[in-house]
Amino acid sequence: MAAAPPLQLQTIDPAGMLDSKPLFSHVTTASGDMKLVFVAGQVGMDEHGNVADTYEGQVAQTVKNIGRCLAAAGARVTDIVKINYYIVNYDPNNRPHVPIVLNFFNGHRASTMLVPVVCLAKPELLFEMDAPR
Repeated sequence: MAAAPPLQLQTIDPAGMLDSKPLFSHVTTASGDMKLVFVAGQVGMDEHGNVADTYEGQVAQTVKNIGRCLAAAGARVTDIVKINYYIVNYDPNNRPHVPIVLNFFNGHRASTMLVPVVCLAKPELLFEMDAPR
């Protein structure tokens, strides 16, 4: 039996994103017989490190960051297989993130996991999303 060709890994830090070096990469691709794209957890922080003031603003910036990461890897929203959400103080009766996320996905339906959390990496962060493809 022939050995599978090795995966070629590439890390990408898209333009317009906060500099993540040396700690992590915003996007990692693994190419071989197929290409897989893994988007690191993205939050409502712009390229200057500014966090949006509102929950809705953080969600909007988060999906903007996810879109940038996908584009930098040559992927599209419709390529997303699974999304993980991490939400501080999640209330199932108050979900203002839903319209923003639905607009971002534009009809695409990926598998989803939502994890209510006590906190994220910084106290002002309220919403995080990652997108393994």
